[in-house]
Amino acid sequence: MKPTDTAEFIGELNAGVFANQIGHALSEVAAGVVDNKKVGTVTLTFSLKQIADSHQVTVNHKLAYKVPTKRG
Repeated sequence: MKPTDTAEFIGELNAGVFANQIGHALSEVAAGVVDNKKVGTVTLTFSLKQIADSHQVTVNHKLAYKVPTKRG
């Protein structure tokens, strides 16, 4: 089995929009971390499910992030 080209894979999700969303989340969280000196998180979740009896899978993806603030 050939390894997945991660950059190409991420770039193709939602026609490239998902990659932009990741970039935005990373920037927002990084700014919050620096401004508030607290830990932030960016979480990517990929759920894979086999398509019938094939050697293919469907991939569902989710982005979640938490920007630290002064109060929490």
